[in-house]
Amino acid sequence: MRTGLKLCTVASGVALLLASGVSAASAETALAAPSCVKKTAEGINHLGFHYVRVKNGCSRKYNVKVVWKWAPDKCGNIGAGKTLEFLAPLTIARYDKLDLC
Repeated sequence: MRTGLKLCTVASGVALLLASGVSAASAETALAAPSCVKKTAEGINHLGFHYVRVKNGCSRKYNVKVVWKWAPDKCGNIGAGKTLEFLAPLTIARYDKLDLC
């Protein structure tokens, strides 16, 4: 009886994850940053963390999200003509792309 209950609980948990829409498809719905917002530099600081420098060449400010592989994404507000540096929260993180927040 207990084995059956455990299997049912595990199956229910998997079904909930699949039904909740937690997938790569939900990440595809994010708006890409406009072409006037560009990554101008990428590197590794003295502590081993990756960073990305983003310049807003647009005529208005934008809330920009740096999408990292293997780490949580970061958002920042960049004024027109300004540059902002984003530091990866984990040393294993790698830059993926720019989106809007």
